[in-house]
Amino acid sequence: MIVDWEKIKFQPYDRDNLMVPGLEWFLMTYNRDTGEGTYLLRYQPNTKTKPHQHMVFEEFIILSGKLFDSCGDVYRENNVVQFGQNTTHYTYTKKTPCVVFVVSGGENRPAKL
Repeated sequence: MIVDWEKIKFQPYDRDNLMVPGLEWFLMTYNRDTGEGTYLLRYQPNTKTKPHQHMVFEEFIILSGKLFDSCGDVYRENNVVQFGQNTTHYTYTKKTPCVVFVVSGGENRPAKL
């Protein structure tokens, strides 16, 4: 199967029953029971995820746009980003949208920063 990510139909993001206004996803190999697998995320402008902790690893590639992290990092198009186990953070966009290819190793849990 070949999919042009600029033409796919994204759905409202609802991982772990957390709705985030302005955040959408396209499930690829993602398993809702384990939190493992791959998916695309599309952030609309001025979208912010909730603070969360990665119980396992998460890796992603920025396909378009810029994504800002609560630690102060800025992820740009073509950046490969890796978060290890127990990483706690949130991400957000500013004036432009962002599309991210995500590889999730498992569950995320809500966290406080």
